[in-house]
Amino acid sequence: MNTPQKTAEYQVVIVGMGPIGLSLANLLGQAGVRTLMLERDLTPYGLPRAVAVDDESMRVYQAMGLDEEIAPNLVMDLVANFVLPDGRLLANISPKDRSYWRSPMAFHYQPTLEDVLRKGTTRFTNVETRMGCMVCDVKQDSGGVTVGYRAAVAGCDPKAPTFSETVNTVRADYVVACDGGRSPVRELHGIKMSGRKYPDQWLVIDIKCPATPRHLPYFNYYCDPKRPHLNCPQPNGHHRFEFMLLPGETKEQMEAPETVRRLISKFVNPDEVEIIRALVYSFNGLVAERWREGRVLLCGDAAHMNPQFFGQGMNSGMRDASNLAWKLIQVLKGHASPKLLDSYQRERLAHYQKMLKISVQLGHIVSLRNPLAVWTRNTLASIARATPWLGKYIDDMGFKPRPELPAGLRIGMPRGLFGAEGKMMIQPNVRTLDGKHVRLDDLLGSGFALIGNGIDPRTTLNPSERKLWDELGTRYLCAWPAGQRPGGNGIPKSEDGELIEVECMTGTLDKWFNDHAGLLACGRGQVAVIRPDRFVLAQKPAQEMREVTRYVQAQFQGA
Repeated sequence: MNTPQKTAEYQVVIVGMGPIGLSLANLLGQAGVRTLMLERDLTPYGLPRAVAVDDESMRVYQAMGLDEEIAPNLVMDLVANFVLPDGRLLANISPKDRSYWRSPMAFHYQPTLEDVLRKGTTRFTNVETRMGCMVCDVKQDSGGVTVGYRAAVAGCDPKAPTFSETVNTVRADYVVACDGGRSPVRELHGIKMSGRKYPDQWLVIDIKCPATPRHLPYFNYYCDPKRPHLNCPQPNGHHRFEFMLLPGETKEQMEAPETVRRLISKFVNPDEVEIIRALVYSFNGLVAERWREGRVLLCGDAAHMNPQFFGQGMNSGMRDASNLAWKLIQVLKGHASPKLLDSYQRERLAHYQKMLKISVQLGHIVSLRNPLAVWTRNTLASIARATPWLGKYIDDMGFKPRPELPAGLRIGMPRGLFGAEGKMMIQPNVRTLDGKHVRLDDLLGSGFALIGNGIDPRTTLNPSERKLWDELGTRYLCAWPAGQRPGGNGIPKSEDGELIEVECMTGTLDKWFNDHAGLLACGRGQVAVIRPDRFVLAQKPAQEMREVTRYVQAQFQGA
């Protein structure tokens, strides 16, 4: 390594400017964290990769203040069909749960999404971006991390940049690798990945149509033993097709223009569309053996890779970013011990593994070619559709793992039989004092929140306990059932500026509190403690908030 040319100081260096790195930068930027993003490419990638975005990810975008900019360029309310070669419907998926965001699953066009996220980072003077920087060294010591990188040579080909031999360095408290499945940062630390590389290869074809294809309204898995394939609608005339390679077919054959035109001609006129790309790829189900190496953390594909069949690669990375961001913020602000970061992998790994299992199973269902296996699949699917409860379970995508943190491994109190601890908090619309309807998250802020059900959640906090919650950036809400907000001469004439009072006109919040209070308990007078990533840390009667405060203090101090 040559003598370093320049040294700068940041709290976090993010390596990689894909959707996960950009999302993390937006979350850290909101909190005032001095952040530097380093990206190897000189220009944004510009081609679509991920296509699906679920309600959990959209809720993270909402936390950044960007979901309303992203939403106009989504195909909302996913409908997925498993279709037989003769056109008969094998199975249908049309989820309807809107507990977390207004569409449970949607399709996006990744370059458009990344453009919104990239512009989002420019809101923050504490977030800096450097393109054309190839990270070549990451060294830790007791005081921080030194990141070495080579800058692209001026005037080089942006599609194949050459890099200077001079090594520049920057200094940071933490480094987060969001640099993809081949993560150089992960490789520099000798972190191995385990799992399985699947032998099947698929040809992905992205096209742009003059208008949205009317005859292809839904996401279709074509369960065709002659050649399994799928089509996927995307916004603004974009569309994706994928075709499985058959034995003996090669990458060169499948990517040839004449092959691409022949395959898509079943659905569209090749002369009337723009073929954006055609690429053969295989899929992996791999996970890094550890996601934290001292001051270096792995996020997204650098930590794990998902097959494409359930659209959870990017969404899994978004869950990583949401989980990791608030913990880094609390550590960097001095409110928590660095040991808090050890909970990142513990909390995320089990959910990732569940998503991986579902993705692999869906891939197997679609890819079957053996006649007996195909007959068995079709027969079982017909029985499932004819069985009301099972058909509804599939239609509502009940097989998708719920957003839930593992017991015993999470930052959250133990859960009773009906408890909410470790579950994601719902997000209903609520009515404010001036009669406006807003989404719950828009009132919660970016830190912790205490929501009292018919009670001021501050009621039982003494000054020292209140100080701890204030330092964590806590918002305090009192939620009333519809029409039960107290009034009259005994009520203060204005809000105190710290307590936010709302009504839930649908009764959803009151029902949620009651459902999680237990058979013999009432949710009224209880307090839900919501983490910055919208998971429930505790739901307790107000008089037990002292116990909750002690728990948080112990967890954050690394006890």
